[in-house]
Amino acid sequence: MSNRTSGPDGGRRRSELLDAIFDAVDGDSGQESTPENRLFRARALEQINVAKQLDNLLPLTSLRTWIALAGVALLIGAGLVYAGGVVQTSAVRAVGRTVASPGIAVAASPADAVITDVLVIEGERVSQGQVVATGVAPGGVAVQVQAPIDGTVWQQLISTGRTAFVGDAVTTILPIGSDRSVLVAVPERLTADLVQGLAANVSGRFGVVTGEVMSVSAAPIPADIAMERLGVTLASDEPVMIVSLALDGVIQAGTEASVEIVVSQQTLLEQLTSLR
Repeated sequence: MSNRTSGPDGGRRRSELLDAIFDAVDGDSGQESTPENRLFRARALEQINVAKQLDNLLPLTSLRTWIALAGVALLIGAGLVYAGGVVQTSAVRAVGRTVASPGIAVAASPADAVITDVLVIEGERVSQGQVVATGVAPGGVAVQVQAPIDGTVWQQLISTGRTAFVGDAVTTILPIGSDRSVLVAVPERLTADLVQGLAANVSGRFGVVTGEVMSVSAAPIPADIAMERLGVTLASDEPVMIVSLALDGVIQAGTEASVEIVVSQQTLLEQLTSLR
């Protein structure tokens, strides 16, 4: 058998496939090249099954395995597309009302009195100090109920002939600009991420209007006070912060609304990569 050595490019080891072919073709290295040897080599070459040698030495991956691998690749690709395209929204949701800061103002009776005349109607514009109702206190003393701010009469709470005790609300008034503002009562525990400039969605029977956070109160207030200022019912009695929103559109002043303040928006892929 002829003595084959590695080439000058590295003395790399011959492949097992070539070794098998050479061994099948070559005869005894000690024999001289004779007609008989050449005939033997020719017959040996005819009998060599190269495909079988390849299958034995370089086994191919089965079709079932390739299909499984392709399925896994498709699933991974679909997962990446989903993770990169679906936006996850983190938001704070609460109830509010279209009313400008500081909230609903109350024209209260300065004394116990029987209301003798109501001088304004709901929706009427009033000025600070304007008399909105009159009454008579015990002993015949005249009583005047005055508007505490400039704004619009929202509700007339006591009618003529009824008795109003000192401090009772006779009329409620919405501050000027209440048709473009919303006050929201948010539980204090949910306000850590609320800052000026966050986007908000305000919805109700009027549809959906977008807005922006303008301010967050510096300190929490009791839930009952918040309900008076906003004219809403809160689900719990935990302290709340008052969040003021500026609307991108106009909503009828005094309308109750559901508010969603968007804290962050990220795709699932962005959330996963941010964990690294």
